[in-house]
Amino acid sequence: MRVLCSGASGFIGSHLTARLEQLKHTVVPISRSFLSQPKDLQEFIRLQEPDYIFHLAAAGNHSNQKDEQQIFEANVVGTWNMLMASKDVPYKLFVYFSTSSVDLPYETFYSATKASCERIIKAFVNEYEKPIVIVRPFSVYGPGEADFRFIPTVCRALITGEKMPLDPDPVHDWIYIDDVIEAILLIIERREHIGSIVEIGTEKQTKNIEIAVLLTIIANKELQYVFERNMRVYDSSSWKADISELVLHKWEPKYTLEEGLRKTYEWYTKERFNNK
Repeated sequence: MRVLCSGASGFIGSHLTARLEQLKHTVVPISRSFLSQPKDLQEFIRLQEPDYIFHLAAAGNHSNQKDEQQIFEANVVGTWNMLMASKDVPYKLFVYFSTSSVDLPYETFYSATKASCERIIKAFVNEYEKPIVIVRPFSVYGPGEADFRFIPTVCRALITGEKMPLDPDPVHDWIYIDDVIEAILLIIERREHIGSIVEIGTEKQTKNIEIAVLLTIIANKELQYVFERNMRVYDSSSWKADISELVLHKWEPKYTLEEGLRKTYEWYTKERFNNK
């Protein structure tokens, strides 16, 4: 199996690439620069003759990404270029990675552009009858997530003893990265959700404070923190996946929250913050 992957160096993309290569598939990364060069992108995809295409490259999902023009170009223009450049390629499946934030009540440029892409893809499927699936991973965590994200921040605070801000009430549907990858493998194996949206999560909500408590138990350390309310205006009191489509195909998360957090904490202890 030959796979093209944009965003292959990102958190989810790197884990997906490693798993596919473990399964002896060939994964060819798509340079981000290609996404703004339609003709070069089209020629590149044509020459690669991919069986599958994964489009993960995006902008705006990290708190330090504020450039609205960059967000629009990366998410909307980049996705459109990917669709058009691969339109005449007889791939088996194109998987577009959207975001759970498209359903949040507070709209951001990131959520708006990703929601726009979902609509564009549905129209593209209708117009050209291409096999494209939209996936919405929820709050994915695990080894290699960006250090400034919530769970790595708690891990760092526990490992180093530094103090961190903590908004206790926001909830997320946290899902361990390995479970996300296995869901993706099931989707590409079955190829039954053309033009549909498949959410990937656990259907369970967990507050930030509950994550912090679990990690303190795992680390057997006291967390140094200061309470800060309403740190992110788009956080919601209801944020969880509907995984009924995946459950129909006998998929369910393998890792409990505690198991996933333990593996994550051990990785950050060894690989990231042990010398800090």
